Amino acid sequence: MIVFLYGEDSFRRKRKYAAIVGEFIGKNGNLGFSEFSSDESEKFLEAAKARSIFSPRTLIGLKDVDFNLFSEDVLNRFKEILTGLAVSKDIIILVSSAETSLPDSMPFLAAPPTRTQEFDLLPKDKLVFFVLKEAIEKGINFSESDARSLIASFGGDLWSISSELDKLALAKSKEFPVSSPEPSYFELLSAIKFGRSKERKLIALEAILYKLKEDPARVFNSLAYSAPKGTSPEEWFSLMADYDVAVKSGKLDYEEALLDFVIR
Repeated sequence: MIVFLYGEDSFRRKRKYAAIVGEFIGKNGNLGFSEFSSDESEKFLEAAKARSIFSPRTLIGLKDVDFNLFSEDVLNRFKEILTGLAVSKDIIILVSSAETSLPDSMPFLAAPPTRTQEFDLLPKDKLVFFVLKEAIEKGINFSESDARSLIASFGGDLWSISSELDKLALAKSKEFPVSSPEPSYFELLSAIKFGRSKERKLIALEAILYKLKEDPARVFNSLAYSAPKGTSPEEWFSLMADYDVAVKSGKLDYEEALLDFVIR
């Protein structure tokens, strides 16, 4: 059997890859599992040809594969070996790639019995739903407004979004009440970043540092992650880099850098 996972969304693709591996090991143990990266194509092909006599079931993973890096000889052997294993029930070949489309040179990856799943980048409406689902699974009370604020801070970077949700899940309180008198971290972060007046930004900064008692370094790094709409990435990251240098050289601390940012 061949399972081919591909697409730009590395977070969901790698999660699916890990889930397949975890399920296999849970049922069959570690003995039948081996894994290779794209630059280990020769080792992968050898493993695919010679399954272990000690394991009735075998899972061979090839992660982060870039078919463009394969020589013509490797591609031909890849096709020959995998075509022969496509109908096998005891050998599972799991391939994960950031390719945005199925490779023309390997049509068997797009047709049964190969199991193919695409992981394209999520559009904004589905991204909001995904963030809400992740928050619920982590036991965090989250609203659609919270999800949109989080996305505004990190864009579609699900790795960073998941990391922030993990931090919230580890916090003493897992409540995230947007409708309460006390705004949430990401609402305040958005106000600092996108506020239309210095007064609004100052109020948000005071709330995030003194009411929520957030670490100024975390606030700065969250703020610096992506450029706000209407500001070029080059200009934004240059500004944030200047602040970072000033902090690391001892001229400012993170709290002073944030204050300078909101009143500039």
